[in-house]
Amino acid sequence: HTTGRIPFNSSVDEMKARLEEIPNIGRVDVQMSGPSKEMAYSWMITFLSNPGYFPPSARDVDRLEAVSELSTSVESDDSASITVETIRHGDDRLTGQFQVSFDDGQTTETTRPLQSFISAEDLKMELEALPNTGLVTIVRSRSLVGYEWEIEFTSCALKNGIEVCNDGDLLPLIVSNVDLQGCGGPSLDVFELTTGSGSDLCPHLSSGLCSDEESFGGEYPIRHNIRELSLGMPYYVQARLRNSQSYGGCLLSTPPHETPQHNPPGAPPVVVLKESTSTSITVEWQKPTMNGGKAVSGFELWMDTWSGGDTFMVYDGVGSPDVMEYRLTTGDIGPHSQIVETGRQYRFQVRAINNCDTEDPSRSCYGEFSEVQIFTVRDPRAPLPPSMPQRDSGTRVTSSNEATISVSWSPPVDNGGSPITGYILYMRDYDGTMTNYVLGHETTTWQVNTLRPGEIYRFHVVATNALGKSGNSPVLSTLAAMHPGLSYAGDPEYSKLSYRPVIIDVQESSLTAKWSHLAADITGGSPITGFKLYLYKYRFPLLHSKADHIKEEVQHIVISSQDSTSGTFTASFRGHETADIVVGATADIVKTTLENLPSINLVHVESIPNGWSVTFLSEAGDLPLIQVTSGRLSNDAKAVVTEMTKGDPATLIYDGSEVPGQRTFEALDLTPDSGYAFKVAPVNAVGDGILSSASIVTVARAGASASKTTATGTALSRGIAGSIQEEQIITFLSDDCIADKLVLSFEFSGQTDNLCGSTDDEFKLAIESLGVGDVHVSREESASPSGHSGYSWSVTFISRMGDVPMLTIDRFQVGSGRDALGELGLNGNYVVEFLKGQANEFTIEPKLGD
Repeated sequence: HTTGRIPFNSSVDEMKARLEEIPNIGRVDVQMSGPSKEMAYSWMITFLSNPGYFPPSARDVDRLEAVSELSTSVESDDSASITVETIRHGDDRLTGQFQVSFDDGQTTETTRPLQSFISAEDLKMELEALPNTGLVTIVRSRSLVGYEWEIEFTSCALKNGIEVCNDGDLLPLIVSNVDLQGCGGPSLDVFELTTGSGSDLCPHLSSGLCSDEESFGGEYPIRHNIRELSLGMPYYVQARLRNSQSYGGCLLSTPPHETPQHNPPGAPPVVVLKESTSTSITVEWQKPTMNGGKAVSGFELWMDTWSGGDTFMVYDGVGSPDVMEYRLTTGDIGPHSQIVETGRQYRFQVRAINNCDTEDPSRSCYGEFSEVQIFTVRDPRAPLPPSMPQRDSGTRVTSSNEATISVSWSPPVDNGGSPITGYILYMRDYDGTMTNYVLGHETTTWQVNTLRPGEIYRFHVVATNALGKSGNSPVLSTLAAMHPGLSYAGDPEYSKLSYRPVIIDVQESSLTAKWSHLAADITGGSPITGFKLYLYKYRFPLLHSKADHIKEEVQHIVISSQDSTSGTFTASFRGHETADIVVGATADIVKTTLENLPSINLVHVESIPNGWSVTFLSEAGDLPLIQVTSGRLSNDAKAVVTEMTKGDPATLIYDGSEVPGQRTFEALDLTPDSGYAFKVAPVNAVGDGILSSASIVTVARAGASASKTTATGTALSRGIAGSIQEEQIITFLSDDCIADKLVLSFEFSGQTDNLCGSTDDEFKLAIESLGVGDVHVSREESASPSGHSGYSWSVTFISRMGDVPMLTIDRFQVGSGRDALGELGLNGNYVVEFLKGQANEFTIEPKLGD
């Protein structure tokens, strides 16, 4: 390429324009000096960028050639001349390879040699192939002096069954120079752009980190309780979700952080009537079960007229937390105008107060009001009826012809203005016989023995005071039976291995389970009305034994300093709250109280230091934590629940509560090659019973059908004499076998060493090392149409009969090596099948039955 004509005294701009207009010169910088006294001019040209080279400034440019049309004013003077000198040679372009290593604190893994120009996608693939690296996001950028790759460690990856997550402040990547050349000596540097921040340290947790893993039961929104936090400190939370592949990226919370504070107290129970006369009324109340984390410091009692007028405070008990009753009279106006009138009805509410503000402990925090309760100012009378008695979990079947029913009740809210002196419990049995039990005022639970199992009994309660009896409470109709699966002694008989379900059919995406009848002595005294079937899934089924491998939920309820603490607490599970439980309760009392909840059927409770261990026997899966309250415990003691054993996730796949004859079920739409197990819960009129042992873990996998299996191959229809041996030709053209590497492999074999330029014997030994038996190799010189030269190796497979898989070349290491047509890299066709092998062979193709 030649420039246009350039004047002998060309300006800097004109010289720059003339040079940059020819296609094989990029940008230049021109400096000019002159004229000298001989009218000489000089221009210093720096080549800033060069088309087709990277970095753009890298190129040892050929010397410019001057075509002189200069002359002087003197006739026949040819002294005018042009000379071109090279002041400084340019660097060669960037070539060669480098490697990246990552140290996760336990192991250091290194990539294969990487091309200097490797793309972001290929570098991502190479890093994610390392056993100690999860998923990364990479952006490559080009500068005037080289490449930059910005690498972000984004999420986890499943590697050989292990979750690999690169969280927190990681060690810097290590880069090493393999054979980089050009650019005046390439350099490799690693800079940390953003310091990673993972979970903080939590020494009180088993992992030592402030992180936890929760299974997901399919119910939104997903909830998780974070415990043992410090008041007044902001906490930042991230969450990431997991599927069968691994964890995804982290999700930030909204708002980004929260600061734990004490809360106002919860609502107390309803106000109750303690005493009334024609001129006064006395009401009382209890502490709330939830104190908001701070001890209750007092109460406010509010009142309005029955007609619904404005409410007004009649008692301000700030600073008097132990005062929980108040008397109003017709003649004492008092500081809050709390006068009452004879015969009038009034509505009462109470709320608790604490000092929840961590920044201003003197500020009062007001809790919610209790529910409204109405009382009348009048002389004492008989009490109002109690509420309907409740079936107590102490109900048991003790033999084939004997049962015990336990019932409990609460005192009436309105005692008639006179203290309750006792109760009368009435029972009507199955033949209409009425029996009554006269009980003291402290008794609110009663057991009736020697009843007939399976029969219905009806109970109601009457309260008494000094003025007479209340009316009848609503009637409880209950069955003399218990949850199925327990023996007469209360042992979990149905959980024995003899009752475990069995798998009777296995398909690729379905399993069929079958289970047996219950023996008559473990039906709970009532006929079985049906069954529920639960499914458990396992990613690694071979890791589970043939014993009952399913983990059921175990939670511990612990009260700090239990021996020096008094008072009561309550427990809630799935929206239902127990009655008060005293701090020193026995394991049996805690078991009975929990089983009284509609949301819990059967548990096993043992005493542990400062609390109780609760094992769920009838609720399947990873269960929510029991919620406990500490508002009525002394000395600011706290009741805490911890999950000691996380229940294996379970899915209810069959609810046959009303189909007693159905004892098989086919679970459909299962994941092929995954392991599954089943548990069964029997159901009777009382409710769900104890869970069975789990079936043996079975893999959903289809077998082959002999009648459907086929075979293909030429040998089935026409044989051949002898065989045709496979021949493959490998061509690799290169003038630099250090930078350009020929590395071969089969799909499931190792790799050879660099075979660029190797002899026949070297090539033969390398191919045979890949496990294909004897081969014959011949080498010939080869050249492409574009003039690139190298060698072709013809490989004939001697031991391996029939069609042999194609050899593959590691394209990341070929560098500038080319194929027979002069193509390179991803476009190169380095291995061709010259002759397909054939032999007397056929292929058996197993087929499913369908």
